[in-house]
Amino acid sequence: MPDGQNFFVSLFDFSFEQSLLRRLVKLLYVLALLGGGVTVVALVVTAYQQSPAQAVLVLVAGLAGLFVWILCARLGLEFILQVLRIADNIERATHSGGGM
Repeated sequence: MPDGQNFFVSLFDFSFEQSLLRRLVKLLYVLALLGGGVTVVALVVTAYQQSPAQAVLVLVAGLAGLFVWILCARLGLEFILQVLRIADNIERATHSGGGM
């Protein structure tokens, strides 16, 4: 996708020749990080209303869960990007006469 092309123009690309996901992957990762962090904070605050000891336990479990969430989100997004790269390479190889 050309870098100079407008984001909103690519939204209305009805031929789906341009991948919008490559532009959105950074935003999706940031949203996953923020969503996980906000969830842990909300759980700790809610647990603190019950008892401080429970809040400490929820904080430790929440941080471990946040680590797993970040790992899964990153791996999922990288997997999707790799599939797109493979598809681009296959398309380039078939259209350039590089086939058998």
